[in-house]
Amino acid sequence: MDAFGAAMRSCIANRGFHGLSADDAADKFVTLLEQHGFKYIASDFDATMISKHSGGYCDPESDADVLSSVTEHFKAVGERLKRSPINLVIVTFSDDTHVKDHPVYISGGRMVNKALELSACDAEIQKVYDFYPRFWEDPSRYKLLGLTAPMPKHKEYHLNQICADFGVELKEIILIDDDIYNCKNAKKIGAAALHVTRDGFKLTEVELL
Repeated sequence: MDAFGAAMRSCIANRGFHGLSADDAADKFVTLLEQHGFKYIASDFDATMISKHSGGYCDPESDADVLSSVTEHFKAVGERLKRSPINLVIVTFSDDTHVKDHPVYISGGRMVNKALELSACDAEIQKVYDFYPRFWEDPSRYKLLGLTAPMPKHKEYHLNQICADFGVELKEIILIDDDIYNCKNAKKIGAAALHVTRDGFKLTEVELL
């Protein structure tokens, strides 16, 4: 994917996404991914898919302002992917096991789906990987996932699960995340990583590691 890196960095350096509509920017980005063999976009949720941060869980009524903040560029990418072989998944630390029995709070996939609803976003998300590594450190927990050691930090488990579930390689995945350490780890293990530098995914405010 070195050719992609060169093309994407050139596009960013030359402000290639600036002055474009969200739809046109999304088309340019997804076309680059298609041309260089990517098969999955793995997007973070908080401060990436949405511009705000849920804190890991939320009340779908009182936190509607948070859940309705899916970014325009995320929506546009989701729309463009409907005519692409590339799939979209969410990789998040907002772990639904933390609040699964709570009468009000939601997290994980439930929170992602509520955000799609409240933001009028019809992106087709193939799967939500909602795991917070600290919740999976004890043997009684990580063995439930078939692990033989505590879950790795960052998004390493999430990305490897995409490979296991869909038969792809890490080099065919691009992580989009606002946490620079998640991005650095993704690059280290062989995925591409696009760092969201401000609040929420916007192609004019990203850097490729």
